[in-house]
Amino acid sequence: MFGIPLARFADVWIRRSLISVGLMFWSVMTALSGTAGSYASLAAYRIGVGIGEASASPAAFSMLSDYYPPALRATAIAIYSSGIYIGGGIGLFLGDFIMESWNDHYANATSVLFGLKGWQAAFLAVGIPGILMAAWVRTLREPTRGISEGLVTAEHTSPFRVLTTELMSVLPILNLPGLRAVGASLRVNAITAAAIGLAGYGLYLLTGSIAQWFALSNGAYVVFFLGPVTHETRLCHVRDDLSVQSDALYDDRIPDDVVHRLRHRLLDPAFSHAIA
Repeated sequence: MFGIPLARFADVWIRRSLISVGLMFWSVMTALSGTAGSYASLAAYRIGVGIGEASASPAAFSMLSDYYPPALRATAIAIYSSGIYIGGGIGLFLGDFIMESWNDHYANATSVLFGLKGWQAAFLAVGIPGILMAAWVRTLREPTRGISEGLVTAEHTSPFRVLTTELMSVLPILNLPGLRAVGASLRVNAITAAAIGLAGYGLYLLTGSIAQWFALSNGAYVVFFLGPVTHETRLCHVRDDLSVQSDALYDDRIPDDVVHRLRHRLLDPAFSHAIA
């Protein structure tokens, strides 16, 4: 949900600052996860971690693209991306090591430091250093935007207005005026979504197997919806630059009636429900 707004924000604001603020935010949320006293609070902190992490890759990819020439760009981004998997593996090992060491050292419940359990100490141990690293990231050199491609862009005058606009377009409740402005039928979508949910739950109660009904419904949909489409009508692949204009998703060789059918029976409802 926050990925697209923060990626757009990275296009108009100082990228190193965005990474620094995001790193500090998700590090604080990670540390606070160690203080959670309920499922709700832990879930809220973990959501905060996700929001902070959403700021990292868009700004990092942009900075790396300006740090390195095109010949080295893929290598630089690959090294950066590998950190996700290397860090994930190290994190599992380190977290378990901290938790086990803490529990062994404070086996007596009456002598536990600050009343923390092993899993809480693990969250604090990996969260607090991130706050210090955020300060270091702020000292990185901000490359001139677009310099590697020779397309230097001027500094945006209102970056936070851009962020506000993007957030209001995706956040629930705040996006209602925007949806109404573009003509989305909120009432119809809400009723349809509720009906689909109730129908699915009712079918699940009949057999206790959701996989059975999922397979059956998808099979029926394919047969009755795509059945009239002959083998001579070849659907092209969805382009990488997926746009909201669903007509752009299809090749010009597809007959107009098929495009109309696919759009109004599949894509338009899908986009509307996704936005709702």
